[in-house]
Formats: sequence, C-alpha cells, structure tokens
Amino acid sequence: MSAANIDFEGMSAAERTTVGALNESMAMVLAKQSQAEIQARYVMARTNPRDWDQVREKLLKACKRPRFAETARKRMPVGDQQIDYLTIRFVEAALRYAGNIATTAVATFEDDNQRKVRVTVEDLENIMSYSTTLTVGKTVERRSHKKTDIVLGQRETSRGHTVYILEATPEEINRKQNAEISKAISTLGKKLIEGDILEECEDQIKATVKTADAKDPDAAKRRIFDSFAEIGVMVEQIKKYLGHEAQTLNPKELDDLRALYQAIRDGDTSWKEIMDAVDAAAAAKNPPPPQPAGTQEEPAKSSIRAAIDRARAKDQQAQGDLLKPSQSPQDAPPGK
Repeated sequence: MSAANIDFEGMSAAERTTVGALNESMAMVLAKQSQAEIQARYVMARTNPRDWDQVREKLLKACKRPRFAETARKRMPVGDQQIDYLTIRFVEAALRYAGNIATTAVATFEDDNQRKVRVTVEDLENIMSYSTTLTVGKTVERRSHKKTDIVLGQRETSRGHTVYILEATPEEINRKQNAEISKAISTLGKKLIEGDILEECEDQIKATVKTADAKDPDAAKRRIFDSFAEIGVMVEQIKKYLGHEAQTLNPKELDDLRALYQAIRDGDTSWKEIMDAVDAAAAAKNPPPPQPAGTQEEPAKSSIRAAIDRARAKDQQAQGDLLKPSQSPQDAPPGK
C-alpha cells in the first residue's frame, strides 16, 4: 500500500502519522531489496566471468544465419552520405551472449509536456557503466486529426504542408519511450563489446547476406519489397529511389535497400529524409549549367533598367509641367 492509494480525507492526525510511517518503512524495505539485488548481480558476475572467445564464437555463428544477418545492419543518411550501423537487434544479441551486463531505465521526471528517463548499461564484471537521459515528448504530429484528438497547435513543414501537434495518448507515449530506450541501449551497449569482435561480425554479416542474395536474388527482392510495404513505402517509391524499373536488382542495391529498411524500422530515419538526402546529393553532383557570358544577370539588369527608365520619364514629365505657363482666372484675356 502506498500513499497514492490512500484517501487522507477524514483521517485524524495520528492516523496520518501512522500511514506516513508505514509508507516510509515500505520505501526503506524496497531500497534494501534493490541494494541486495544489485550486490547479488556483482557476486554472480565475478563467480561466472565471461569468456570473450565464446562470445565471439556465438556472435559469428548468429551472423551466419541469413535472416539474422538481414536484420543486423542498417544505413542512415548523414548529410550527403549514408553511414552503416549495427542494429538494435544485433546489439541485444551481443549483450545477451556477453552476459553480466545490466540495463536499467528509470523515469526521473515527468510533467504534462515531457517525461525524462535515465538509461544505464553496466558491465557488472568491470563495474563500468554508461548512461544517458532521454526526453520523451508527450505530443505527436500528424497531417490530419480526428474530432477526439486534442490539438495543441500546428506548424508548416519545409514543403509547405500543415501538420497538427496533438496530445499523445498513453499508448503513443509508451511506444515513443520504448523506441528511445532501445536506441539508447544499442548506442551505449556497443561500447561494452570488444571492437575487433564487432568488426568481424560486420564482415560476416555482409558475407552472409551476399551469399544468400546470390542464391536467389528474386526472392531477396520480393522480401525487401514486402518489408517496405509493411511500413508504407510502395514499389513505385522504391523505383524512384533506384532510378529504374527494378525488374532486377544488383547485389549493391539489395544490400542498400535492406539496410535502409532496418534504419526506418528502428525509427532512426524516414523515407522522406532518405529521398531528401538523395535529391540533395543529385543537386550537388549535377549543378545547373552555367549561362553564357553576358546573359547570366540579364533578367536582373533589364528590370533595373526598366525601373530607371520609368523614373526618368516621371522626372521629365514633372519638369515639363513646371515649365508650362500657368493661367489663373484673373490672367485670362477678357472676352470680346
């Protein structure tokens, strides 16, 4: 029982004091229990230390499985380049095989707008840990909204589209939180795995995928297209990205699409961001052809000349009006 589940209205001062003491004692019990669990983890880690040779063996064996290899690597646009990373699923497997690694996620702050979560990945053998604090916003953005949605505001995207800022439901907040926690564990967890083992695994992943694609490239293409369709990216959009009809895909294109799909699935990027990066790279490689000498600034010059001519015409007209003799009724000649 906690103070949150107790109605204090109608209680006497003595009863409130008793309940407060009860809650305080329960908090102390929970703190001691948590401390005992942590100490037990350290003892078990020292009793059963990991063997990095065994960890390497298990990871390389997993990387030889085609389906695991397909989900173990992703590719994200960074500026005008695309960088490869190991996915969350690979890091989770690596931490599991390594053992004696604890991951925790604790909410440290919450209000109506956000929730802060402290994520920690700790090596229990070496008593070394990495941590980060995540900020999970309690809003979502959509191009349309329902009558039941709570609209907090709206903004215009770089392409001129209006998106609505809506209050997120508890389920949406939890999904955002879980996704951010998984990405944080992936980033922090890789720091606890031997670097040379990660490099070997990346090489094995590439070799496994290449071999599987060579055996049946059409089946590999269909699996990739089906995977993209599940996240809302249709074949026509993939063809636009590739620049051809995609009747056949070469090994590099298969590998590229598979890695991009994993990045979208992990929530690291979106199809729009990928296409924006492609358009930017194409514009950088193919700048517009230079105009012939003397014509590059012609539109600007012609507009300036036209403005000057109009100003001169007005000045001449004004000067002409000033030079004309003016006649008042008194100056007019008398009628005959």
